[in-house]
Amino acid sequence: MVNIGSFADVLTSDAGAWKRMVFTGNELRDALTRPSEFETLAGKWAAKEAFVKAWSSFEIGVPPKIPDNLWSEIEILRDVYSRPLIRLTGRTKRAFEEEHPNATITLSISHDSAPHDTPHAAHPLAQQSAPHASQSTPSASCVSNITAPSVPPVTVPEGYAIAQVIIIHPHSL
Repeated sequence: MVNIGSFADVLTSDAGAWKRMVFTGNELRDALTRPSEFETLAGKWAAKEAFVKAWSSFEIGVPPKIPDNLWSEIEILRDVYSRPLIRLTGRTKRAFEEEHPNATITLSISHDSAPHDTPHAAHPLAQQSAPHASQSTPSASCVSNITAPSVPPVTVPEGYAIAQVIIIHPHSL
């Protein structure tokens, strides 16, 4: 969960240097096309943090596997229907695929300004299958819908962006 106002202060405090370090050009361009750049980037940051926490939850007591300061290797994009998805690149992609081959990553992002009667945060979730290590195609190429079983409605506190990431292994289905 990210406070949008506080996050906007961080993004503007150092002439945008931190923003350019943690977000890709694709993410920054996407945010400029949305009604609120800061709200969009807060949601993307919440998604990046949620991904690292979900990944880290597989090994309690062990530091996260993400290489230091490579937040831009976790890219939060949208498919053609504006559903959020995660694309991993570089060392982060290699480390994740080594640890979780064939895993599926689902992502949900919500902001307090979204209509509360719209199930945008819960259904449908965008899905991305991690390609086999031998594949060199971008991992964002496999996007489809899944319906999450009995996902409760999400209540977003005013002024916040939240994200949920679930990592699904084929053998756990």
